[in-house]
This record gives sequence, C-alpha cells and structure tokens, in this order.
Amino acid sequence: MSAALDLWKETHVARLSQYCAVRVSGRVSAVRGILLECKIPAAKVGDLCEVSKADGSMLLAEIVGFTQDCTLLSALGAPDGIQVGAPIRPLGIAHRIGVDDSLLGSVLDGFGRPLLGDCLGAFAGPDDRRDTLPVIADALPPTQRPRITRALPTGVRAIDSAILLGEGQRVGLFAGAGCGKTTLMAELARNMDCDVIVFGLIGERGRELREFLDHGLDETLRSRSVLVCATSDRSSMERARAAFTATAIAEAFRARGQKVLLLLDSLTRFARAQREIGIEHQRANNRLRQLLAAYKQVEMLLRLGEYQAGADPVTDCAVQLNDAINAFLRQDLREPVPLQETLDELLRLTSQLPE
Repeated sequence: MSAALDLWKETHVARLSQYCAVRVSGRVSAVRGILLECKIPAAKVGDLCEVSKADGSMLLAEIVGFTQDCTLLSALGAPDGIQVGAPIRPLGIAHRIGVDDSLLGSVLDGFGRPLLGDCLGAFAGPDDRRDTLPVIADALPPTQRPRITRALPTGVRAIDSAILLGEGQRVGLFAGAGCGKTTLMAELARNMDCDVIVFGLIGERGRELREFLDHGLDETLRSRSVLVCATSDRSSMERARAAFTATAIAEAFRARGQKVLLLLDSLTRFARAQREIGIEHQRANNRLRQLLAAYKQVEMLLRLGEYQAGADPVTDCAVQLNDAINAFLRQDLREPVPLQETLDELLRLTSQLPE
C-alpha cells in the first residue's frame, strides 16, 4: 500500500510542479529562417510553445536558447504565415508523450499527433492526465542493460541461416536505393515474435507511405503496430523529431513489460534532416561541421552513451576525417561505415540482383 501511495504522490507532485497559476505569454519580434525571437518570462530550454499564425492556426515551437534580451524558439513546422507581434503561448512542458494500448493501430505525425482516425495520439499537452515521459531522454546506465541471451528468429531464411540475432540487439540494414529495404522490414515485422511494433518512417515520399499503409500492412500486423510518419514534404524539424518520438514510444511499451520491435526507415534521412536544421540555424559554417552534427545526432538516437573520446582509435579517426562520416551519410557500400562499431549486427543488401 505504501508503494502505491508513494507512486501516487510522485506522479501528482510532478504534475503540480508543471502547473502555473499565472498565464505567461509573449510575442514574436523577429523571424530568421526557422528561428523565432521573442520575450518570454521564466522560459526554459526545451519547453514547447504555440505560435499563432495569421490564418488562426497554431505552430509548435521549441525554446532552444537565449540572448541577452530575447528568447530563441525553433519552429517545429513551416514558419510561413507568422507575423511580427504574433502571440506566443508557452506550454510550460518539454515534448512528452503518453502511451497506452489505444495507440495500437494508429498513425501519428512526427510529434505524436494523430494523422488518421479519431485516436488521442501520443502527444501530451499540459493538461494531459496520462502518465507521460519525455521524448528526448538519456540512455539507460550500462549497469541496467540486460544481457542478450535469447535468440530472435526473423523468419527470413537468408538472414537466419547466416546470422544469429538476439533480443535487444541493434541491427543496421544498409543498401542502395531500390534494393528492397522497406519491403524486407515489413517482412521482418510480420514474422518476428513481438507484442508491439513501432515503425518510424522518416522522409518517405507521400505516395510510398500511402502504398505501405494500404498494402504493406495487413489487419493483424496493423492491430499491434504504431506508425510514426514524417514524409519528405514535412519540415526538417519534424522529420528529425519523428525518430525520437518513435524511439520514446518503443521505450514506453518496453517499460510496460512488452516485447517491442522498433523499425526506423531510415537513419540516413534522419541524418539529412539534422544537416538541414544545422544549415537553417546557420551554425554549420562548412561541410565538416554539418556532417559532425548529423553524426552526433545519430549517436544520440542509437542511445550509445557508453563511448568516450579516446576509447576507440577507429571511431576517433572517423570523427576527425569527414570522408568516413560522409560514407555513412551517403550509404556508400564500397567504403567502411563509421557506425558499424556501434551496431550489434550489420546487414547489407546488394543492388546486383535488381540491376
């Protein structure tokens, strides 16, 4: 009984700490690409805000920094239609999601809001009464990570006959365009023994996404899946955030004791979105810095956490030489992949048969 009371107290204290009895607001003073300048009292880095557009719609933005006299917001969507003096409503919370069984079968955008149907979605606003967790979170300490002791058959003979995969492994699937990566991922999802499947579809063409939803997933597979989608026409911020949203949803189902399969398609388009963000923020002064920023974001997404500079000369060399990092971003299979050391298994598809 005391444990239940402690949990109840912990949950409600956390909610009360986010409650603000005074309504705080601000107004846009300048727009520089996807960066918005304004003044918001008591703002915190990472908090979300809603910005009113000229047509009455709302744009989601995130506090990313401060200068001496203003607050910097990064628009999480297209900033078209924002006027000088546009009202800003701080939500007072960071990007968080709420996960329950109602999400199964749903299609969400890059922030966890529903795209199809009438489901509640995963995006958690300030008044959400569900137990929520942050989208951007630290990795588990190494001492809390279980050992990989159970085999995981994929149902694909070409893989099972050559490679033994285990529950908890991170597997990279690298191939050129048209080799069947998405088709193979759908086949893995059908055959693998898991309770929940989370798809992170990043940078797909809208037509390809529609075809995948209609023909790639049957009703049985769809009923135990959650799809987080950010097509190529969405903003770079949404495409990048979709990968973290999908990862957070998978971690939430895992915390409930369920066996989860997380499929991201693809890390290359995620890295490309991060590079676009760097260019839009005007922080990438040359090609090397752009590639390094993308590489670091991919490291964070994979929940590495354990690597420190100097621990591996090969990885240090990959960070210093942009050619190696560029090989990963271009998926050039003739050159070594820098992330190979961070993945438990690495599968490559060849284009010789399709050609």
